[in-house]
Amino acid sequence: NIDRRLVVAGSWVIAGLGGSPDRFGWPYEWDEIEARQSLMDMGKADVLLTHTPAFGHCDKTLRGEPCGSTSVNLASPNYGFVISGHIHEAAGVDSAQQDNDTTIYANAGALGKPYPTNGFLLVGKNDGARWAKLVDLDSGWVRGLRERDGVIERITESAAK
Repeated sequence: NIDRRLVVAGSWVIAGLGGSPDRFGWPYEWDEIEARQSLMDMGKADVLLTHTPAFGHCDKTLRGEPCGSTSVNLASPNYGFVISGHIHEAAGVDSAQQDNDTTIYANAGALGKPYPTNGFLLVGKNDGARWAKLVDLDSGWVRGLRERDGVIERITESAAK
């Protein structure tokens, strides 16, 4: 459990934020002010691993409603990656530039039914580039993106490679 803590895993510094915004009626919820303060207290890291996605990034329900956190969105420039779950049907990879920093957003989605995805998420960094890839176990395809020097490149490849 890395909720509201920084941990080091290999060469990665990872910040954690569990729970979700206080609009679902679930046992572990926080208000946006509380989440914003926790994120500011932790400071910068390579990755923010959060249950709730950033508002506007891989956060739409099946009805098309965005359910992300505005606090996670505002804190995003402090992280190279923001990796989330929570909205299982919103599996995807996205990016945004703020304050001359590029953040890669990735929602792992869910592993199979009743949700529309059946796969997993990979993230990495090497040779000055960062990347996030969603591997679809049903189709055998990988999609994602790679960032190098602020330039974003879409990735689409066969998982057989």
